[in-house]
Amino acid sequence: MIQLHKRTSEKSLKREPWEMTSAEFEHFINDPPAGFVEKVNEFNRAHPYHGETCLEFDTLHNRMVKQAIADKLPVPDRVLQEKEC
Repeated sequence: MIQLHKRTSEKSLKREPWEMTSAEFEHFINDPPAGFVEKVNEFNRAHPYHGETCLEFDTLHNRMVKQAIADKLPVPDRVLQEKEC
């Protein structure tokens, strides 16, 4: 399971991770705003990954988007088009 470390920037999290495009998600992985790390770690605890031990960030983002769709959350069209869901 990916466990992110708190190295947060001064920015605040304005959207949920599943509302972000892959590029936005990757940017926040590298420079996480306050609240982002907690959201990702919370998702990983609730939905553990049972695949390969090396979980790429794009795979993590895909899982978060798919779970949001399953939970009937309002995933933005730009994210759905990108993920071809």
